[in-house]
Amino acid sequence: ASPTIWRRKTPPRSWPISAGHPGKAFPFPGILSDMSYLFSGLQVWEWELGYPRRMFGTRAYPYIYGYYQDIPVDIYLDRKKVAQYKKRSYGAAAGIGFVINNWGGIKTDYLYEKLLIDPNIAFSEEFTWPEWKYPVHLFRIYLNFDLLDDPLNPKHGYTSKIGYERTIDLIEQRDNYRRLYIDHSFYGTMFRRNTSSIHLFVGFTHRAELYRYYYLGGPN
Repeated sequence: ASPTIWRRKTPPRSWPISAGHPGKAFPFPGILSDMSYLFSGLQVWEWELGYPRRMFGTRAYPYIYGYYQDIPVDIYLDRKKVAQYKKRSYGAAAGIGFVINNWGGIKTDYLYEKLLIDPNIAFSEEFTWPEWKYPVHLFRIYLNFDLLDDPLNPKHGYTSKIGYERTIDLIEQRDNYRRLYIDHSFYGTMFRRNTSSIHLFVGFTHRAELYRYYYLGGPN
């Protein structure tokens, strides 16, 4: 679990370390495109294309998704740094999402992931650090709630995201694990000027390898 509390004074001043371009009619009319790139000590690139339409009596959007990541991860034992990993992988997914009124949605997809993870620095010869260089097939589902008064500069409300993923048993593969997380943020403004936010992240894993752990204060 990783709770975080911070306070800010409006108007806020921040230095973004990611960039996104959500847009309509790109590259064809009706298609939604959402791209982001996270940098500053690590690299995470993500791109999602969706096609909103009415399906099953509700608003739905089939989508495709691709990503690449390169994240340095330090391994500590007894408070000593014993190894460093480059958490590299890329993948592609296809799925469908459904809109729940104007305050939430649900998404589910199949993700093919290729791992390229190995220790590039080892400070101790006492252990043989493993490599993860193989494909992984995942089923994922996400539930989102967004009750903020303003998506860019919120003063009241909260957002919540629940994510679950597991390896697909019908496909023979090396990994066999499950992960669940809850990511919640609450915003409140006092005296019309000072906006405070409380952020809570809780993650659970079952039979997960080291590269699937949730890190306290880390990129996941």
